[in-house]
Amino acid sequence: MENFTEELQIKILIIEDNTGALMKLQQSLINKNYRMATCRGEQAIERIYREQPDIILLDLKLKNTTGLSVLKEIKLNQNLQSIPVIIISEICTPLYWEEAYLLGAAAYLVNPVHLNYLGNRISKLLLKRKQEIAPGGAAQAFNLQN
Repeated sequence: MENFTEELQIKILIIEDNTGALMKLQQSLINKNYRMATCRGEQAIERIYREQPDIILLDLKLKNTTGLSVLKEIKLNQNLQSIPVIIISEICTPLYWEEAYLLGAAAYLVNPVHLNYLGNRISKLLLKRKQEIAPGGAAQAFNLQN
């Protein structure tokens, strides 16, 4: 799998076992100047620690694990839980949507994903995250000692 290229700023980790879906996602995002890395489900947590992505695109249908299991592990980990996770899946049932949002997914997109919409969701989530971690942002707004 790929490592992030160094010259670009925004880091996206795509967790996907389906090669065709993976290639489609990479192609749709390549013109956005994102740094991208990919991995399979069983490598997800290790890769997240190593790559420190700004956002994660996660499929639900993975070999040897499930996307919901990976999402749960991310959101229960204090070092990883602030990373926005977008679920991208063919599974289109309210039960999965509810579970994903309860576990902390930032968005749930059903394949086939409209690629402009995906780009817009990524941009909005990154802007929100940047505002939350910026000095004086939402993360500090709740600090009553300052």
